[in-house]
Amino acid sequence: MSTNLKIPAWFICAVVILLSACGQRPESTSDVTGGDTITDSATVFGPNGEVLSGGADIADPELGAALSDALTVRVISDINSIPTNGEATANITVLITDDSNRAKPEQEVEFSSSGGVLQNIVPVTDINGEASAVLNLGQDFRNQNVIVTAVAANSASSVQVTTSGSAVEISGQELLIAGDTAELVVSMADSTGEAIPNEEIIFTSASGNTITPAIAMTDANGLVTIEVNTDLGSDTITALALDGTAVTTHSIGVANDILTFAVPAKDQEIPVGSISDVTVRWESGGAPVVGQDLRFGLTAGQLLGSSVVTTDANGEASIEITSSSAGPATVSVEAVAGGDPAAQLEFEFVATTPAAINLSTSSTRVSTGDTST
Repeated sequence: MSTNLKIPAWFICAVVILLSACGQRPESTSDVTGGDTITDSATVFGPNGEVLSGGADIADPELGAALSDALTVRVISDINSIPTNGEATANITVLITDDSNRAKPEQEVEFSSSGGVLQNIVPVTDINGEASAVLNLGQDFRNQNVIVTAVAANSASSVQVTTSGSAVEISGQELLIAGDTAELVVSMADSTGEAIPNEEIIFTSASGNTITPAIAMTDANGLVTIEVNTDLGSDTITALALDGTAVTTHSIGVANDILTFAVPAKDQEIPVGSISDVTVRWESGGAPVVGQDLRFGLTAGQLLGSSVVTTDANGEASIEITSSSAGPATVSVEAVAGGDPAAQLEFEFVATTPAAINLSTSSTRVSTGDTST
């Protein structure tokens, strides 16, 4: 017995339409849970209808695709400058965050510095994304901008800490007769004035005069003594120390005629009410100048006798001065004919036996517990 099964035409049409609408299955698809890249040989459209790819790899963040972990490195110092006495330090903090500004712990940090010494280094970031170090100058007395750099995961950043206070000074003769030799004392100290020993100082002459020694090392007191000849005339001596970060100059005048004070000494104290001598010596080319008139002046106290005095056989001229009150004073002397040569000397009149005391107060009425100066 046979049965003829008839399939309605409408059913066949429905199946054909359904198959056409389904299209092809992609050649490969990722596991959505794994969030891998989706690959399709057909055109892929985005949520707004835009064409994303014609068969290329597409990373979909919504499917958990891996993103690059960009790090930001910040370097911070708790102070911007430190003195060169070696006592102060700068605390350096490195903060590492991702591109969402979340702290990144367990990141290795490499520290470096252009000066001083980095100590107490913590090279791995903690739970707050921070690593740290301490900048200590130690025996680095240079005046400089110290650059502290931190590198982590190929990202780097720096901070600048300025160090200052070290100085070199020159003292000695400022006016000489041609052919004489100047002896100069050079000192080097840190920001607190403490001597800096065992540091090299380089000396140069603007005029090309000979300096002995031209390179010297400071002694235990931070001192160096040099000699400068005057064969090439007036000069400016430059001292460079601490890799050129401490520099000073000293000018030397050279003349054929020169006046020098024999009495009193510079900054000497002269008792009030006493009579003191002031003596100058006039030389030209190393020989005394005889029978020439010099004029003296005084800014405080008074001159006893004439202000114009003639040089004797030794090229010297003297006056007497006195004062009835204490205070600083300057005595000046110059040639009457033309005013050259000339010289000045500073000193001070001081009261050795007080005659009276003046007393004053900042307040004549003081409450209990208060003070008055």
